[in-house]
Amino acid sequence: MKAREKMHECTQDAIEALDGDVRCVSVRLANGAQKLAAMDEKLAEFDAHFAALDRRFADLDARFAAFNAHYEAMRGQISALEKETQKACRMTQEMRRGTAYIDARLEALEMAALAAELIPQKHLFLKESGGRDVLH
Repeated sequence: MKAREKMHECTQDAIEALDGDVRCVSVRLANGAQKLAAMDEKLAEFDAHFAALDRRFADLDARFAAFNAHYEAMRGQISALEKETQKACRMTQEMRRGTAYIDARLEALEMAALAAELIPQKHLFLKESGGRDVLH
């Protein structure tokens, strides 16, 4: 019987030790579960933050694409305006040359008209002066 009681005590001690070990493991599992829950919460916050950053990046990417398209459109317009400006510059130079030519012709015509007006007056002066050239 002593052996039986001893075995019973040993079994009881083993059960109590095992029970203590199970409680310790349960406490550790509960702590681990709390840590996992906290990690899951942090991961959810990170995912939300990452999703917000992803949306912001998509918005910036769309704005950049729109700006790039606008820039390309404006670049074509700027190029066209530069060509028009060069053409207008050439036309202005041609008009200046034409105007200078016309001015020179007008001046020549005015001088010829002035000379033509002076010829009759010269003859009149020569008659009045008795044949002496008073203009030169």
